[in-house]
Amino acid sequence: MHNLRIGFFTKWPINSLESPLSIVYGDELYFRSISQFMKKDGLFESVKLYSPIRPPDKKIDCMIYINDTKPVLKYAKKHILYLQNPYRPDSYKVLLKLRKYNFDGYLFISKNLLQKHLRDGFKGRYLPFGVNTDIFYPHKFNKRYNFEISFVGNDYKEKRLTKKYLLPLLNYNFGLFGKWGEPNTNFLGIKNKLLIDIKFSHRVNKVRLKQPKTINMLYYICRGKISQDEVATLYSSSKINLNYSAQDNINYHVTTLRLLEIMACKGFALSDTISPDKKFNSSFVYTSGGIDLIDKINYYLSHPQEKETYISKGFDYVQKYARIEY
Repeated sequence: MHNLRIGFFTKWPINSLESPLSIVYGDELYFRSISQFMKKDGLFESVKLYSPIRPPDKKIDCMIYINDTKPVLKYAKKHILYLQNPYRPDSYKVLLKLRKYNFDGYLFISKNLLQKHLRDGFKGRYLPFGVNTDIFYPHKFNKRYNFEISFVGNDYKEKRLTKKYLLPLLNYNFGLFGKWGEPNTNFLGIKNKLLIDIKFSHRVNKVRLKQPKTINMLYYICRGKISQDEVATLYSSSKINLNYSAQDNINYHVTTLRLLEIMACKGFALSDTISPDKKFNSSFVYTSGGIDLIDKINYYLSHPQEKETYISKGFDYVQKYARIEY
């Protein structure tokens, strides 16, 4: 046993999934899973997620900062920066500013960004995302989530990307979840799931008929927050699942967690990700958005059997290379 007390520090509110007013922060959910696996088998004395309003009550051995925050010396003996968020316009510029704080170590979600860091004479390690397969595994089909295409995420990416990747989906039976303004299920005050489905199916059908399509329509049909277990059911039940990334992730060839989680649930994915890993690339269908996205949605909706090879390869890839414990 390593008698070490480890902390992950997020600048965002904790319990974001349960809070009716907060967007869901993927950072929090992911590092709760990381903490869960680090605590298995008694490898560490403690592993916890901290925030500005929930700091450690006494000095721990190592704090890992998962956002662009200055280290707080009283929190820990050692301080590590884990650069795992995308930034505009460039993560490298953010890294240059953060290095002034003299962290004791650096972790990166991108091999390309790590290489730039190493060329500058610094040390660091590559630590990619991993899937918590205790949550994300093939779930029983649920007709409530039998969308033609679905997407889970928050409204923070560049508008030009949102127009390329989400507006085309308004022509389909589209399940949009996350925080995309109001209204959503909390706003409507509806608790009965059947009534929610009827309400939003009506909204989606109305949006389909309207031209031109605008970003405001996404706010109109967004179904709000969805639990982790229900996300896995969604990925397992939706005919097609979309993943699209912030431009910074594309520039640095980051494999996003959403795409890996879709694969772990034996979901079929369309994604904008480009990776040097050929095994990974064969696990999903690439799309550049816009007309290309529409063409591929139409093709795979009318040729469902051709999805099976990608689904099988994606599931095998996660099991061999991308489980969170690895």
